[in-house]
Amino acid sequence: MNKEAHSEKKTKGRRRPIRRILLVFAAVLVVFLASVGFIATHDWKSVIQDYDVSNPYITPYGTTLVSAHRSGGGIFPENTMMAFERCVESADFRTDVFEFDLHLTKDGQLVILHDDTLDRTTDSEQVLGVNGARPENYTLEELRQLNFGAGFTDDDGNMPYYGLTGAEVPDSLRVATLGQVLDYLEGNGGFRYIIEIKNKKELGYRAADQLCGLREADLRRGEDSGKSVYDPPRDKQNDRLCA
Repeated sequence: MNKEAHSEKKTKGRRRPIRRILLVFAAVLVVFLASVGFIATHDWKSVIQDYDVSNPYITPYGTTLVSAHRSGGGIFPENTMMAFERCVESADFRTDVFEFDLHLTKDGQLVILHDDTLDRTTDSEQVLGVNGARPENYTLEELRQLNFGAGFTDDDGNMPYYGLTGAEVPDSLRVATLGQVLDYLEGNGGFRYIIEIKNKKELGYRAADQLCGLREADLRRGEDSGKSVYDPPRDKQNDRLCA
């Protein structure tokens, strides 16, 4: 075999692995695009099924409950009034339960926030000039200067609220307090809640005391109106915690 033929054979041998890699990549791309198309066009409302069950710890309400995690985070800026409002007003899906998170501010206000710092969801680094700013180190008024939709990315990869500052920030994207959220939700029919206190140790105890105090006030209000925003039997554990 001459040098030229040997070289051509080696070149063909090298091409085969490259072709295999390209074929695998193309197959993966086709599957990925098909999956994206399915997710985008599928009627997810048809997936929700109601079951007639009797276990009160699974569904004491006789129907499947739909929960908005972080008040609809992922499709809206998480844990903002904008997210609460759009979930409540949506004609495309219903929300039965709102899951959201609490932090205590420097001046003792319960605000809606998931992370221990403000970095991921707000423009705190630009406005406060601090990396790793924690909500317990700032007053409610100071936190109201921030844009809580700055870190939101939609399904198309856009950040529609990034760069809004000062008067440009709508009230629905400023920090939300627990009282503000509950007043809105209870004024729009009432919902069920999963509330997680994110503060730890002594600060967490103080936040829990405030939440329990609010709960007791709501129960008294419910007795006066004939309605309570809390539902048994899940209150039994909360009763022990708030005792």
